[in-house]
Amino acid sequence: MKTKLKTTIGIGIGLVLIAVAVFIGGGNLFKGSFNLNFRPALTHSVSPSYLIPARSSVVIRYTANRALNYGLYLYIEDSLKKNVKELLSVRNPLPKGTSNSIAWDGRDNAGNFVPPGSYNYIFLGTTTLGTGKINVKQFSIK
Repeated sequence: MKTKLKTTIGIGIGLVLIAVAVFIGGGNLFKGSFNLNFRPALTHSVSPSYLIPARSSVVIRYTANRALNYGLYLYIEDSLKKNVKELLSVRNPLPKGTSNSIAWDGRDNAGNFVPPGSYNYIFLGTTTLGTGKINVKQFSIK
């Protein structure tokens, strides 16, 4: 019984020491045997990060870093998480390397300008693939 307990304790201590070494080494304990650098399925950007309705638009760019087998959906949501504008709906698979850019002029699905505030753009595939922020500024006529 004592031998079994000592063996169990020894194995437990050994596993803890390995876990600590991996943690301290940033996952590089066994150099070259595994890589913890995961590339996202989609890279994206928006330029500029704000728009003034009736005066400007923003351009959202994306690139598929791997094949997206179930298509891609892009929409704009307001601060209440309400979908205000659908920008892209692709149901067919997208091959790796697919790049595109989409402009948003600040209008909702009904064609009206959205009120000033903070909006998010959301990319969806089988899961959320990316999000970003767009600020809509007040437009004033002088």
